[in-house]
Amino acid sequence: MDTRLLIIVGFVLLGAVVAFTLIPKSHATANVEPQTWTVLAGMEEEDGVLQALRFLPQKITIHVGDSVTWKLNAKAEEHTVYLTAGGPIPPFEITGTDGRNYFNPVVFFASQTKTYDGTSPISGGVLSNEEGQQSAFTLTFTKPGVYEYVCAFHPGMKGTVTVLPANQKLPMTQADYDQMAQAEAQQALMKAHELHQQTLQPMMASRPDGSTEYTLDLMGDMQAEATALSFGPSSLHIKAGDTLTWKMSDFTELHTVTFPENPEELPEFVMPEPQDNGPPKLVVNPQVEKPAGGDTYDGSGYFNSGYLLRPEGKPAPTYSLTFTKPGTYQYVCLVHSTAGTQGIKGMKGTIVVEPSQSVESQKAQSWTVLTGTDEEDGALQALRFLPEKTAIHVGDSVTWKPDTKSTNEHTIYFTAGGPLPMLEIVGPDGRDYFNPAVFFASEGKAYDGSGPFSGGVLSSEEGQQSTFTLTFTKPGVYEYICAFHPGMKGTITVLPTNQPLPKTQADYDQMARMEAQLALNKTHELHQKLMQPQVTSRPDGSKEYLLELVGDMKTMATILSFVPSPLHIKVGDTVTWRMQDFTELHTVTFPEDPENLPEFALVEPQNNGPPKLVVNAKAEKPEGGSTYAGSGYFNSGFLLREEGKPAPTYSLTFTKPGTYKYVCLVHATIGAGMKGTIVVEARETSAQPQQPTATMPTMATPAQGFTLHIDAKKHINEAPELVVHHYCKTLDPQVTQCLLFDSDAPNAHLIGEETIISSQIYAQLPDVEKMSWHYHKVEIPLVDAKLPGLSEEEAKKVVAAIEDTYGKVVIFWSPMTPAAPIGMPSITKPASH
Repeated sequence: MDTRLLIIVGFVLLGAVVAFTLIPKSHATANVEPQTWTVLAGMEEEDGVLQALRFLPQKITIHVGDSVTWKLNAKAEEHTVYLTAGGPIPPFEITGTDGRNYFNPVVFFASQTKTYDGTSPISGGVLSNEEGQQSAFTLTFTKPGVYEYVCAFHPGMKGTVTVLPANQKLPMTQADYDQMAQAEAQQALMKAHELHQQTLQPMMASRPDGSTEYTLDLMGDMQAEATALSFGPSSLHIKAGDTLTWKMSDFTELHTVTFPENPEELPEFVMPEPQDNGPPKLVVNPQVEKPAGGDTYDGSGYFNSGYLLRPEGKPAPTYSLTFTKPGTYQYVCLVHSTAGTQGIKGMKGTIVVEPSQSVESQKAQSWTVLTGTDEEDGALQALRFLPEKTAIHVGDSVTWKPDTKSTNEHTIYFTAGGPLPMLEIVGPDGRDYFNPAVFFASEGKAYDGSGPFSGGVLSSEEGQQSTFTLTFTKPGVYEYICAFHPGMKGTITVLPTNQPLPKTQADYDQMARMEAQLALNKTHELHQKLMQPQVTSRPDGSKEYLLELVGDMKTMATILSFVPSPLHIKVGDTVTWRMQDFTELHTVTFPEDPENLPEFALVEPQNNGPPKLVVNAKAEKPEGGSTYAGSGYFNSGFLLREEGKPAPTYSLTFTKPGTYKYVCLVHATIGAGMKGTIVVEARETSAQPQQPTATMPTMATPAQGFTLHIDAKKHINEAPELVVHHYCKTLDPQVTQCLLFDSDAPNAHLIGEETIISSQIYAQLPDVEKMSWHYHKVEIPLVDAKLPGLSEEEAKKVVAAIEDTYGKVVIFWSPMTPAAPIGMPSITKPASH
């Protein structure tokens, strides 16, 4: 076999020029008998649900006279092999002279010739697992060149065969390509799994009539060449009158949404018409291709979306059905039904339609809406009214109350179509006050929509109201908000008593759980991203740490946590907090006494009416300067991100060793409290004793020669965004070793080591050991690798030289514990995993 490993011949400092050569290992005689090489067409998991729409491997190099066999490697999919010879990809459908649509024979049938010189297109036909169909195609290449081919069914599914003269050595063996194929497939299947998870939670939208619209996304990814052959939840429960919309977000596939009259007798996708001479004509079945049945479904008749196909640059096509009759209804994608295929689920779904709520008696009901929920002792917050939309009858009441786990504070405010009131107002005395129209409940407990109405603040603090109940006296659609959290909105639809209600309280409780989980899932995602702050090295050797305060307006999720905590830094380092969150208000406050925090609001009782709530300037205004030595009161003031405005920031440079606790005054008592700790450690002196020149070693040492500089991310398991600086040298044609540092500064910490080996050595490793190694051809695009000091052309050569190698990274000093190496060394898991 032939492996190319980078040999660093020399490195000229300050000139930043690397000289290198690619040393081939001995290879079998080039001029050997012709070989047949194998390329897999696709790969699947989970009974065909997860699909890697890739040729595996995507690129292969062979000799003139060699053959390539493409083998179908999926039961739930079919693929084509079409070598374009530089021309366009033919359409898979054409219109015949009789006006009917036909599947293009150029795509569907294999060319007669089995040799290829690149002068004109050639088709390998359809690779299929159906009985009597070909599942493999073999082609012999007779001329050197680079030949691209495609699957005409799946946009983006492409491959390349590079054909070398017989006297040139080949870079890889079939075993090497098989390994590449597995790595490339795994990358696509991981994306397919991610897509499938996204489909399991349909979007829900309440409508003015009280019914619900569910949107099911059909998902694929062109870049990863992955798709999920799934309609999302295998069984979806809805009410009569609800609507389902299927949205074709997938650029890689063709689907249908079909409710057949008889699930055991599906229309054929293709109708073959035998011919006297040549292959049959493949007529496109219009029952599959064309929409049928209308937009309301009562369980009878044939209903079909027709082809759902999304061309690039075009909006996603959709298909909607309103279900009018209770029952259990099964549907299918006619392209991917795979009826009768053993071990394959097929792309099928079930809709269970339950009766809508019947008209109730005139007795008024009380309904419950939750004001948010949280996890992790208040750190992860779902800032949502749960459910967001509720339909009730005239005379019914709604009670808003916190979930049993909810620790945050919220308001209920009906705008009656008017503006949202200001949270703060300026009084006649020039002081800032919290607006009583927001903070205190309006008089009365009934609402007809004629004007704004406030439910006041709902708080879990002792002595404060935690619930609010309002009776609705007039039909209409009433929107309300939480004045504390922009984007936290809800709707009450009030129906006349003679109209049926679409849902029961139990239905709304289920909706509430689903909506809450959507937001809480987002909080976990946000929290993970915060675990590694962005670190910037500065010319003086100090560092700046950027801690993000984040939330998500779309899902109404936020993090009430300073992450990471504790944060270990050095004297002279700076910490910057950046307010990326549109949903919240925060402060960053280093109090003089952590046990005696300034009050957020100063309460001034009045002789008549509610008290005045004075905004405490100690919380609202910045104080203390920009350098912190552990004493005094330091405060960012209010950090509030407004739409269309840049994110506000607050920075402190720490000048004295110590452990310093800080807090957000707004959320100091929410759950466990929004608190953080900064551990400031002494900085090592940069002065080094001058060594006498005569004692400097003149002989070569193992430490010399680590001069090739490569920067890459995703080397620290708990901090994937941290850039790790590699300094590498080649020990022999099979092994290169890299020292890993946490920065490129003179006093950077040596935090780990990466060993790079040839594919020949890798092939000899035990299977268990192979799991710790990553393949650079797959890994390099994922780790944002850069080669400082090299020109673009030089960098490309280095990358090309190490693509066909494997690396193992051992970290023995985590940058998360900068004081000293703590704990056991760890092996970095490959980014592709």
